[in-house]
Amino acid sequence: MLRDPIDLDAVISACMADLGIIQVIYWDVVDQLGSGELIRIRLEDAEDRDSTMWAVYPSRRQVPRRVKAFVEMLRSHLGSLEDAVCGPGAGCS
Repeated sequence: MLRDPIDLDAVISACMADLGIIQVIYWDVVDQLGSGELIRIRLEDAEDRDSTMWAVYPSRRQVPRRVKAFVEMLRSHLGSLEDAVCGPGAGCS
């Protein structure tokens, strides 16, 4: 498992240099997928990993506006990235 962003960049660069295939979260390569530098493939026997993202904050009656705004921004931004890669409403899972 890669933990250092520099390693991820190196792996993506290697894939773009036709040195193999990679399995990464789609938003890590959304620009390359959109430009056609990389293509998305599905391997028949590969298992999809859950890429669910959770926003965790203290439970209270009134959630601060800034927390609500941040969560909505994440929903909007991540949804638009998924649509850019998979097509509107198609989902990447």
